[in-house]
Amino acid sequence: MEKLCGISQSGVWISRGATLNLSDATKDMLRKHERLTCIWNTQAARLEEREGVWYLLNSTLLPLNMW
Repeated sequence: MEKLCGISQSGVWISRGATLNLSDATKDMLRKHERLTCIWNTQAARLEEREGVWYLLNSTLLPLNMW
């Protein structure tokens, strides 16, 4: 954004003239929710849907969220 108009702006510029602050959007989406689980400091290699359930898989393709 700064290159285009000289104004520093964190986030993503959307071509229709809006911006999205990725940090704020991520924090909002990851707030506590009964159907979401956060797994911090973990690498996921793949996201896969099986019979209506989504699983994160590690580099050896073992599910991270099977508990």
